[in-house]
Amino acid sequence: DFVATVLKRPRADGAGALGAFVAGLERTFPASQSKLKPYCGYYFSYFQSPGSPGFITRCLVAVFQSGNHTYSKTVERLVVKTNRRRGLFVFKYQGLLLYASDRLYMFEFEPLLNRSLATTVLYPTRRSSIILVSGLVLSVTGNHAGQPFASRIVWEYLGRAPDLRAAIAGCGLYDGDDPDIDSEIRRRIKNSIEPGDVALRAADF
Repeated sequence: DFVATVLKRPRADGAGALGAFVAGLERTFPASQSKLKPYCGYYFSYFQSPGSPGFITRCLVAVFQSGNHTYSKTVERLVVKTNRRRGLFVFKYQGLLLYASDRLYMFEFEPLLNRSLATTVLYPTRRSSIILVSGLVLSVTGNHAGQPFASRIVWEYLGRAPDLRAAIAGCGLYDGDDPDIDSEIRRRIKNSIEPGDVALRAADF
């Protein structure tokens, strides 16, 4: 089954050395698991595509808890929405999450080729229900150049039991002004640096 394959849960050992690293941090922040529990479920994540300027990447992220860890699984489909027969590349990332200093941290790696690591830092939601969560992602481009990049990112909550086939089919590269992506999301992921700023910072929404 395609959905079961792409969203297969990571190993229970906490993804090896990465799990040991996060486990050490969890001892410093013992409330991490309980604070992350409300964030379990599925999300679309959005950020400006570093490899295809003018396009927005939409991925599917699954967050769930098992044993003593909070895991993530991300599916990224690099295919243009309007031309899905051209250049389809699928990347799958495994990760672990930590709640520390009132922020959500996600540490991910690409297990197939072992060539990509990513860190995402998100603001927690201030609402009674999760809708949009904003932050920054730091990673490298998926092409042969492997250039480091930072981008604003938004997670859009889909619930705990969405239609996964439809969600995966909805992943891909979208034109920067595509109406299928909400205008609020497009506003939040603009990588503009305002006068006086010396670095790209996550906007506090």
